Amino acid sequence: MRFAVPLLVVAVLISASSAGAAVRTDGAISFDVAAGVKRVGRTFAATIAVRDASEVYESYNLTVTVTAPAAIRIVNATSSFTRLACTRGLHSLRCEARVAGGTAETSAHSQIVIYRPTKAGRFKLTAKVAIEDDPNPTNDTATKTVTVKPKPRHS
Repeated sequence: MRFAVPLLVVAVLISASSAGAAVRTDGAISFDVAAGVKRVGRTFAATIAVRDASEVYESYNLTVTVTAPAAIRIVNATSSFTRLACTRGLHSLRCEARVAGGTAETSAHSQIVIYRPTKAGRFKLTAKVAIEDDPNPTNDTATKTVTVKPKPRHS
């Protein structure tokens, strides 16, 4: 019985210290490019997804930024959100939204970006997510390298 009080004090201290350290949303981004040959002048799609890697599922604000080199244009984008504010340039896309949270599904965001290459070669596409107080910036950027082939020659 003499060990019960010290163990209780240790348990209370551990509980109090962990309760004060709130877990913050860790936004993790992934970037998948549709399979198939990429050709100059022909569009191709990529899916960008953001999930809550911390599994906290609280609401949060996010900003997703997509960039492409000068040889690849961003021609369109769709989103899983109905209220997403996006600004699109020829080679960049920036979208901001508030994620509702609650479950893994409602704490996730996805969008499809449509690209059109104007030049053949190997090019790097980048997607980044920014979430306030994100504790793990190492999973906030995703890149894909695509090889674009010239237009087919007609005989």
